Amino acid sequence: MKIFLMMLIGILIVVIFVAPLSLAEEAQEISYPEIDGVFNEEDFENILFVENLDMHIAWLVKGENLLFSVKSIGKGWVAVGFNPSNMMKDANIIIGDVKGEEIIIEDHFGVSNTGHRKDEVDNILQANGSEDENFTVLEFVIPLNSGDDMDQELIPGNKYKVILAYHMSSESLKIRHSKRTSIEIEI
Repeated sequence: MKIFLMMLIGILIVVIFVAPLSLAEEAQEISYPEIDGVFNEEDFENILFVENLDMHIAWLVKGENLLFSVKSIGKGWVAVGFNPSNMMKDANIIIGDVKGEEIIIEDHFGVSNTGHRKDEVDNILQANGSEDENFTVLEFVIPLNSGDDMDQELIPGNKYKVILAYHMSSESLKIRHSKRTSIEIEI
């Protein structure tokens, strides 16, 4: 009985003291210098000007993560959605707004062709942004495969449909876009 009790105490010590340490290590935020809130083409391998939105996008795969930057002429929110099945449906959508030093950014998913809602699990690993009188920049990092059922796995070398949208002035992430489009990019 003493041996069993000692084993049980040993297991409890591991669970109480050691397991939280390993979880804390996994939960640490990452810090990529490219995600500084400044749209800088030299920081990314892929750059694209989306003419019908007057928007610049750039992306880079680093390890198991996708680094993404978007520069919009809109002064409101900006959104990027990855791999929808139809219009917005099933897309992993990152939507955010920058006001001064404050950045509001959320992980959403497309619930219908024209609707989305906040994901239960926020898989945005890092974010930054900036805004001035001419444009809004939103930069973020997401895992290529978060394991979240609401996110689409992105495989480097594959092509994906990406939806882009922004609002010219509204800070509310619930207000319909001023402009939108979809494009295809290779991750």
